[in-house]
Amino acid sequence: MRVSERFSLAANFESFCIEVLKMAGASITEIEGFGNGRDQGYDFIINTERGAIAVEVKTRSKHNLSYREIRSIYERIHNGSEVHSFKYSLLITNTEVTDSQFEEIRREMPHLIVLDAGSLWELVAGDEKTLRDLQGILSNLNPFTGNSPTTHRSNEVTFRLLGLTPIGVPTDLLPPFLCNDLKAIPSGQPNSSNFENALTETLKFLFDGELTAWSFQQRTDTGMSINDLLARNNSSQGFWKTLREHFESVYVIFEFKNYSNAVAQSQVYSTERYLYRSALRNTAIIISPKGLNENGQKAARGALREHGKLILSITVDDVCKMIAAKLNGDDPSIVLSELLDTMLMKIER
Repeated sequence: MRVSERFSLAANFESFCIEVLKMAGASITEIEGFGNGRDQGYDFIINTERGAIAVEVKTRSKHNLSYREIRSIYERIHNGSEVHSFKYSLLITNTEVTDSQFEEIRREMPHLIVLDAGSLWELVAGDEKTLRDLQGILSNLNPFTGNSPTTHRSNEVTFRLLGLTPIGVPTDLLPPFLCNDLKAIPSGQPNSSNFENALTETLKFLFDGELTAWSFQQRTDTGMSINDLLARNNSSQGFWKTLREHFESVYVIFEFKNYSNAVAQSQVYSTERYLYRSALRNTAIIISPKGLNENGQKAARGALREHGKLILSITVDDVCKMIAAKLNGDDPSIVLSELLDTMLMKIER
């Protein structure tokens, strides 16, 4: 590939990135002299709530960016600018950055953000035309690439930092709380309401339609017990169908335990009292930061083995996996199916 052709393709990629970032909601300041080869140490600026972020776009046709090249870009932006002082910088590249490189960058250059080919793919995947344009540009820059990314890291935190919304994704298809939002809720009683509210909205995002008639803080007929969340199981497929047909669970209870420690067996026994096969309410799902402790797990298996009552424990990390599955177009209940399989295989005689 001739030098002039490489320069033209690189300029085309940079222009494409600017347009994509604008489509995703970024506020951009283009540098005077853009496109004429003038080296500013960075190519343009993204204006965010956290301040201005310097952006450098780098293309490669035969190999990925090396760690040394990335370090050089980082130092030039943060140490060499005489006009701006940037807290964060952004590197955009047409190549894919490996998982090990990402970890090293995060550790050694904490103020450098990276959008590689896989990140751009995630950003534009909801818009068919823009995705085709990206595929074409990536293939032109590096033949035999551009069909699909080989890495599948979630970029939700990066997009949030940059003020970006994935292109072509309706807002009602985005989660009400991102994974980091859920993990940022402090454990303990003072934050239990925030924990419950955030998880309730997230469950509705994940399963609304399959589960209906959501009822928050449902009191039983005796008035002695209050369920955190109750939903009707209307699903005719997958995990929820299994609950209906094999565990007689037309209704599912969700219990939120925002505990600093793992949930103990006494809380499992308390949840078990809410379950009644005759009321078609035979499954409870306990959501907590750290899951059940060893005795709590034994109590849950004992409830299933001795009374046929299913008490499934999921953590915030499991909820994050379900959010990622949903955003990738997969069935989030697969995570629940795997947890159920694991539990069933551990049932003692």
